Amino acid sequence: MRIVNLEQFRALPEWTVFRKFRPMVAEDLQFKFETWEHDFICMPVDMPESHSSEQLFDRLGEMLATGVSYPLNVDCAGRDGLFDKEQLFLIYEKADLAALRGLIDSAIEHAE
Repeated sequence: MRIVNLEQFRALPEWTVFRKFRPMVAEDLQFKFETWEHDFICMPVDMPESHSSEQLFDRLGEMLATGVSYPLNVDCAGRDGLFDKEQLFLIYEKADLAALRGLIDSAIEHAE
């Protein structure tokens, strides 16, 4: 893993896996897609599938109340829109992604 600044991050290719970072705190895992002149497209992988904010909150409430399951939202890319020029990024490099895949493969083997 490595930490890069915004300018370095913007130069990275699509499908870069990252977490926004500030000293000693890393946010949710995301994928980077297009880089625009003053923004970039990214996709977090941390919420159940939904088609609106209202549906997301309804589903989270239902999950909490009843234990119902919804699949991970893997189609929720959008613009970052947080124009912090001092933002840092924790970048998952190829070896990190392979290690993460190994962990996920193990989790799949043990999942119910």
